[in-house]
Amino acid sequence: MAEIVDFAKYKAELEAQKGSVGSFLRERGADNELAEFGEQLSKELVGLLDNLGQYNFPVTLPRSLSAEEQMQITADVNAGIGQVHGKLEAVIRTLVARTLIAELKVFQHERSHGNDL
Repeated sequence: MAEIVDFAKYKAELEAQKGSVGSFLRERGADNELAEFGEQLSKELVGLLDNLGQYNFPVTLPRSLSAEEQMQITADVNAGIGQVHGKLEAVIRTLVARTLIAELKVFQHERSHGNDL
């Protein structure tokens, strides 16, 4: 069986085709079973990311702060959270892509050789 995906080579293409993993695999010669498995797994993994960045927590500011100072602190906290979120999201998306590719390779191997990993 041919090697269908190589993470380093196809990472950008996988990202560009969000939600089209099945089509991506079919274009590279995957059969329907592998493409459907990849599509379902992709949806499952992306589903884990749905709530990424959905933060909600209270911050109690001293009453002595002016409205302008409170707005500045709020803006600073939001900016900091945005930076953290951006970095985490990039790492998590890379891990999701690698997990997807690893699962596809295991699926291919099991179909070819049985469950004898």
